[in-house]
Parts: sequence; C-alpha cells; structure tokens
Amino acid sequence: MKTSYKLLALMVAMATGAASAATPTGTSAGTTAGTAITNTATATFTDPSTNTAGTSVTSNTVSTTVLPVTGFDIVYTDGSTDGTTASAPATSYDKTGILPGANVDTAYTVVNNSNIDNYVINLAPDTTGSANAPTSVKYYLASDTSFTTPITSVTVPVGGQVAIVQRMVIPTTAVVGTTYSASPHGTAPAGTVSGNAYSAVDESTNVNPPATSPVNSDLEFTKATIFTPTVANFPTVPTDPVNPTTPTTPGTTVVTPPTANPGTAGGGTPTNPVTNPGTPTDPLDPTGPGYTDPTSPSTAIVVSGNSQIAYPPADANTTPDVVTFNNVASTPVSGTTPAEAHLSLFPTDAGTVNNGNGTFTLPGGVTVSFTDTSGNPLPTWTNTDGKVYPYVTIPAGGGSVPYRTVVTYPDSNPNNNTTTVDSPAAVTVTVGADSSNDSDVTPNGTTTDTIKPDAAAFGDVPASGTVADRTLVGPANAAQVVVPGTTAASGAPSTGTATDSTAVFPMIIDNNGQYGDTYTLSGTVPIKNKDGTTTTVTVRYVDASGNPLPSGATAGTYITPLVSAGGNQTVYAIVDVPSTAAATTGTTGSNPNPVLTQTAVGNYSTITMTDVNDQIQVAYTGGITVVKTQSAAGAAYASGAQTAKPGQALNYKILATNTYNASVYNFMLSDPKTNNAFTTTTFVSASVALTGFSGQTPALVNVAAYYSIDNGASWSTTAPAAGTDLSVNGILVAVDTDNSGTITAADQVPAGATIELTINNTVK
Repeated sequence: MKTSYKLLALMVAMATGAASAATPTGTSAGTTAGTAITNTATATFTDPSTNTAGTSVTSNTVSTTVLPVTGFDIVYTDGSTDGTTASAPATSYDKTGILPGANVDTAYTVVNNSNIDNYVINLAPDTTGSANAPTSVKYYLASDTSFTTPITSVTVPVGGQVAIVQRMVIPTTAVVGTTYSASPHGTAPAGTVSGNAYSAVDESTNVNPPATSPVNSDLEFTKATIFTPTVANFPTVPTDPVNPTTPTTPGTTVVTPPTANPGTAGGGTPTNPVTNPGTPTDPLDPTGPGYTDPTSPSTAIVVSGNSQIAYPPADANTTPDVVTFNNVASTPVSGTTPAEAHLSLFPTDAGTVNNGNGTFTLPGGVTVSFTDTSGNPLPTWTNTDGKVYPYVTIPAGGGSVPYRTVVTYPDSNPNNNTTTVDSPAAVTVTVGADSSNDSDVTPNGTTTDTIKPDAAAFGDVPASGTVADRTLVGPANAAQVVVPGTTAASGAPSTGTATDSTAVFPMIIDNNGQYGDTYTLSGTVPIKNKDGTTTTVTVRYVDASGNPLPSGATAGTYITPLVSAGGNQTVYAIVDVPSTAAATTGTTGSNPNPVLTQTAVGNYSTITMTDVNDQIQVAYTGGITVVKTQSAAGAAYASGAQTAKPGQALNYKILATNTYNASVYNFMLSDPKTNNAFTTTTFVSASVALTGFSGQTPALVNVAAYYSIDNGASWSTTAPAAGTDLSVNGILVAVDTDNSGTITAADQVPAGATIELTINNTVK
C-alpha cells in the first residue's frame, strides 16, 4: 500500500496467540462529494417602532459543494497484504492440487476510499506474469453463490465495500505441475458529481496525492498449481499361489484426490440483497396508458389487467355525469365451443336492481346500461330467472364481441370552492357475463369498471388543521405586514410580522377527489404607490423551502407538485411589495390594505377555485438586513455557490445592517446550529468588525463585541478556540454599548451601523 487513502483498516486481530484476518472496511476521503454545505444567519432585535420583539431576520443562504476526491482499492477478503505478483501471491491465495478443468474461486473486496458515493469501479482480469493463460477469468458478486451472472463493474457507496468472487477456469489440458495466475484489476471511469468532474483512475494510481507506482503494482493474485498425482503400480502376491484369496499390498500409499472446487469464498452462504423494485407513481397518473372515453374524450381510462379506471375531469354543472367503458366478452376459440345465443350482461354488485329494460340501478343513484360500439342499446331477452337482460351473441366455435358499459352517476365533481369539500366516493361496477348454456343466472366471467371523480378546495391554511378555508384573511386571520424598500425575504417562507418587503400567505389545496392532479396557480394584487399611481404585482408561489414552483404555460403562472387523492399541498403565495409602496391604513381609510386575487385550476380535472380576501399591510420603512457571503478554497467572498475539497478552507462573512431611522436594542446575530456547515467543517476562528458605533450622542463608551456558544447563557469578548464544536448551539454575536461588561437589553445598534461576523472553517 502506498498512501493513507488506500485501505487502512485491514488489521490482524490477535487472540490466544493465533491471528485471525480482519474484515476490510472503507475509509472515506472526507465529506461526501456533492454535499451542499449551506449556511444561513439570523438576527434578532427589539423593533424600534413597537418596542417589542421584532420578527427575526434571516440572511440569504450560501452554499458550497464538496468536490470529488477519487480513491478505491481491491483487496484480499481475508486481510492478506496485496501488491503481490503472479508467481508470489498471498499465502492463502496460493492454491495447490488443482485439477485440469477446475474452477478456482477466490474472494476479494472492492473498497471505496473516495468521497464519491456510488462510485463505479470496473473489473478486469490481469494475468501479467502468469506462467500460463487460464481458460477464462470472470467476476461475480459474492451473493451470487450459483455464479449465474458475471459482472464487469461494481457500484460502491462512499466509505463502503462490495464483496466479489474471482472465478479462474483452468484448461482441461493443463499439464501436471504448471501454474495459472490472475488478479482483479480495477479502474474507475471519469464522472461528475453535482456538475463537478473527476478523472478516471487505475487501481495502482488512484490515490491522492498521485502515486508514482506503475500500473500492475497493486494487484492481488491468485495462483493455481496443477495437481501432480503419485501412483504406485505393483503386482499382488497371493498367500496361496494355487488358491489365492487375500492379496498383500506391500508399501501401498493412499492417494486422496483434490475436490474439483478446492475452496468456497466468503466463508458461508451469503444473503442475497433485496432488490429495490422502484417507487411507483401514487396515485396512478391519469394520463397513463389506456384510452379515452369514446363518448367523452376528456376522460382518460386506464386499463390494468381485468380492471379499468376512469378519471373524469370536473365540469361546471350539477347534472349527472356519464362514463363509457369499452369491454369485450369472449368464449374460447375451439371446435367444441357451443354458440352463445344470449350471453347476458349485468352488474354483480350488491344491491343492484334490474330495471327490466336492459338497465340496472346500483346503490347511490348509479345506473348502468350496455350498448354496442356504435352506442346503440344491446338487445334484451328474458333469462331463466324471469328477468330481462341485455346480451351479446357469440357463434359456435368461440370468439369475442366488444360492447360498452355506460355508467351514469350523480354529479360529484363540479367546479367549486366551498370551505370544506366532502370526498366523493369512487364508483365501482363489476360487470358479469352469464352463459346461456347453463341453467342459472350466475356470472361465468367478470370485469371491473371504476370511476374516480375529482373534488378540491383552495384557500388559506387555518390556525389549526389542514382544511383549506377561503373565509380567512391571511395567516391566522390577519393582514400580512411588509416594509417597502428593504431586502426581499429569502429562504423558507415565514408568515410572522414582516421586516422585509415580502408578504407570505400559506395556501392549501385539498384534493378530496379520487385521483391525483397538479394545479396551475396565479394571482395579482394592486399596490398603491406614494405618488398615487397603482402597480399591479404578480403573486409568485414557492414551496416550504422557499424554492419557486415550476413555471406554468403562461407568464405569472406556477405548477404545484402532484397532489395525491385525499391529500393536500401547502404552497406559499409570495408578494414582493415595491419600494415605492405607500403605507396602508387597514381595512378603511384613504389607502386600505390591498387584497390578493388568487386562482387555482386543476391541470387534468380543470376544477377552478379562487381566494379573494388575503390582505397586505404596508408598514413604515426601515429594518434590519443580514447578508451572508462565503469564500471556499481561497475564492473571493461572494453569495453565489462555490466548491471546495476536504481539507480546504470554507470561510463566511455575515454583514448585519440597521436601516431603521433609529437605534435597535437587544440585537443578536446568530449563525445557528441548524446550518450543516458546523457538522461538515472544523471551526478555526471567528472575528467581528464594527462600523457606525462612534460619533453617537450620547457617546457609546467602550464598545466591544461579545461571543456566545451556549445560546446566550454566557458571553465573552474572546472568540471561541480553534476546534470548538459549534454544531451544538452555533455561535451568537452581540455588542456591549452601555459599558456594562456584558450583553443586556440596553445595548443598541445605531442607525446605519453594521456588524460583520467572519467565521473561518476547514472542510472535513
């Protein structure tokens, strides 16, 4: 082995004087490649306009992506030292007494020593230096105990390993005493992680820093020596030359031939891994394979086995809805199949009433009728039970006859937007087909037709529960307050009292229908400006993380994720109020609060819903801004995404500015423990720079920055020591301005003053 990035954990465990091989393990080259190290700062303070605790301000989030570091190894599974040759393999892999034509199976372990997850490592046999060429050399997963599927590569998780078996096949013509050798030779192809490329590497040169070893210097050979038989050939001497009975065998040697398979890799029967069958869509996509309703093409019908599921869209009326299914009745094609003169069709569901005219009524006001493919009613006849049934005819010899099942049911999916929406039940009809060649009226074959209607509601998220309520006015039944001219909010949406120019309205879509759907969202709000003009602002929609929803087909529209049947989806209506906005006067006065008009339309169901009462309260100007930048691997400080390798520097600057026209009190700047930066980096140092604290009246005396790493329980003017674990509480910064020697509610940050916190780290 040439480097610490190679396998380090193959140690020999000693017990009672005997050595036992350790199990190989992977050693990751630091934080997993592609990991996004994110950092967001938070400021808390007393709002000078209310003298109460203001809503905390969150900075922009900066992100650094960890770059890939290559490294892998293939080792002997029993812990033997690798770097062997064809003539001098590890002792336990030096196989003797091998018969011609034998399979020589030996166990190896492929170890991922990189920081690349699911690292692909190609496998190929290397017979460099082998005295003779094996018939073949192939590789199998150790779990493939029947050697069914040869492999040419393995995929190994970061810090993980994969057990394999090398099968070397000896020629059937192998000469006594000759040797055959082979070793797995690994190569890893080039690739990318999160858009960052890494190079292809060879097993002998895959280390960091690059090794000077030549190719073939880091192999793990298995050598097979062909069995040399020992045979004694001599006459027997009978005890009685005339009547020989028992022969004597002077100097006989018992020869025990080797088995055809001299060893089993892995030390037992491995457990086959569970195959992940994948995650099916849920619910079934209404645009999936099938056909459309022949009489209502907007309705998709999905066929699955002997079942059909119809997904009717919404409509704007309350008249009964109709779905038409295509069905086929058939009998076996055979010279002995009799004719079906009257193959009766009828629903078999409990509570079905035969109306005596070829139609049937099911519980819940559902009616079922049957037609031919042109829409004409099927003929009827009186069956042995004395009732009238529609039927199809199939000639002798068997065949198939298509027909249609027409299901009419009470309207259950109008365009609506009530405060609560009852879930319409699925309509299921089991259609039976009864042969006319028996004496009973019992279905000899059935098929199932199901209708899944839609229903939904759109409105504000209530204070408790998840049912859309269009009677609410904003979150918690209050207008959303915004401060024009401040930095727009970023990150996860917050609906507290605003200190930015962004209004946030948690909205919820309740899909009480029977199938999943996505919804197109749109909204506008008129904002009155200070000069008396009005600006119409388009509402934008984000998810709970603050990421914008995908854009719709037209400007200003957004598409929700798929909302499953019976489920709900919370989205956030975001309004960025322009800096020119005039303060509003509540629900009355000269400039009442502007009101949003929002619309949600089902993209498949076409159901249309509105919410028209969310309000925005435009407050006076001024607030706190927090801006975060980062410097990864020595790059310039910036707010954009950067990259770094394990071991490189990752530094942050957090700039907090008071843009109020008055001082703010009880101010604290936090880089909280919720940031994964403190779990993926090692803390090095921190420092604070202050501006705007001098020249105040009255003067601020002995202004000093303080640090806390226990959520403000204690403070110190000394920054935390290198190596301090900040993942527990993060780090807080505040400024003592009243010369009290600690942080109190009387400390202030003057108008226009800034606090810049610099944190230096190293990527793990």
